Amino acid sequence: MIDRDTFRYGFYAAVAALILALTAIFGKFETLTVAGGELSLSYVLLVAIFVGVGYLTSSKTSERGIVPAAVNGAVGSLIVGAALVLLILLEANIDLTFIFPDLKTDPIGPVLTFNQGVALGCILLFAAAALGGIVGGLLHSIPSQIRRVVLVSLGMTVVVGLLEDQISNVMTLPDALAIALVFGISYGVAARIPSGNLPVRLGIGVGIGLVAGLILGLIANSGGLDVGGMLRGAGTMPRILGASPGNAVVPLLVVFGIVGTLGAVMTSAASSIHNGAKYLVSFLLLLGVLNWQGTMTYLAAAITFILVVAMLWLVPSSIQQS
Repeated sequence: MIDRDTFRYGFYAAVAALILALTAIFGKFETLTVAGGELSLSYVLLVAIFVGVGYLTSSKTSERGIVPAAVNGAVGSLIVGAALVLLILLEANIDLTFIFPDLKTDPIGPVLTFNQGVALGCILLFAAAALGGIVGGLLHSIPSQIRRVVLVSLGMTVVVGLLEDQISNVMTLPDALAIALVFGISYGVAARIPSGNLPVRLGIGVGIGLVAGLILGLIANSGGLDVGGMLRGAGTMPRILGASPGNAVVPLLVVFGIVGTLGAVMTSAASSIHNGAKYLVSFLLLLGVLNWQGTMTYLAAAITFILVVAMLWLVPSSIQQS
């Protein structure tokens, strides 16, 4: 059941993992959090290694069924886990800093043992390796389109988590929701009009945008931008909805008239522009969620993952290749 190449690929992966570990990359990545202020990039990298090795080592046996793929994936990842355990034990008993000075400030053991001590930590590392390998092996049984969407979405969620400090204050959630809602309604209604009636589509988009701008402007002028108000909630002042407090009708008529027009125009645009607009709206919603949570909490990470999945499904051409 276990293929000979499983041991070969597992050995190659173990050598690569040892080189990474000896560069102190796990210790250096420990300070970079991805979600919840606790999940560090070190553990994301470790999981990616185990799952990736499991996927690689089970590739030749995946055609035999789920069980052989899972077993070979687990064996391949356990080889990597065993190599890392040996390195942890070596570091615990021998001073390696005279060869690898970075290990003095960023030791391997505490991170790879999950700060649980050498004995328990090594057991947990073996368990993580086996589980990651099984998951990697089972990935072969998932349709390629779904697998690509899930993996790309997880990767994007990690990237957003790492960049949260730079992008969390770009746009508030009320701004993002207002733009997405007006754009989406204009797009959906205009798409029902025959393609040859572009002026009618534009008129519908402008009308929807102006009505939305008028309603939002009146709400803003009536205290909607106050703390706890309908357009603000308990968060910071919206940048778009709060562009002109007390006199918001005209600015919001202009802004959302343009947004509604763009939503209608996209129904007749080229596919690349059409898809790009959908990505943009989804990204604005993502920024709004980050601003709402203040940081990449686990809830924000889950919503980000769902938004990226939805974004990829809205543009199926980007995920057709396996």
